[in-house]
Amino acid sequence: MLKINIDYNLEDTVYRQIYNQIVEQIASSNIHPGDKIPSSREMAGVLNINFHTVNKAYQLLRENGIIELSKNKRYIISKKNKTGDAVDDFKKRETDIINEAMVKGLNSDDIIKTVKNILNLKGGG
Repeated sequence: MLKINIDYNLEDTVYRQIYNQIVEQIASSNIHPGDKIPSSREMAGVLNINFHTVNKAYQLLRENGIIELSKNKRYIISKKNKTGDAVDDFKKRETDIINEAMVKGLNSDDIIKTVKNILNLKGGG
């Protein structure tokens, strides 16, 4: 069951919160490949926000191969397996995050420890 909570006190934009929470729920196996998600209008109604905001999140999810349109024009969680493109995309995004962390004073040990802690919380460590 897809659950989205918007926090207007966060620095993240609303569409980015939607994106991140859907990705988090997939990573946590709360939703699975093939599961349907609400239309942007349905989601906007539930969240009481503009449907263009949801569309922006869904578009980003589609561009990143996380959701896709089914044959009956419903959004579903993508059934695609990881590809070379997904690995390359992950490396690029993580390189950007690591560079930012280092600029903010974290060293390699800090970064590795943090990643291991996150993976352990996800059951993947």
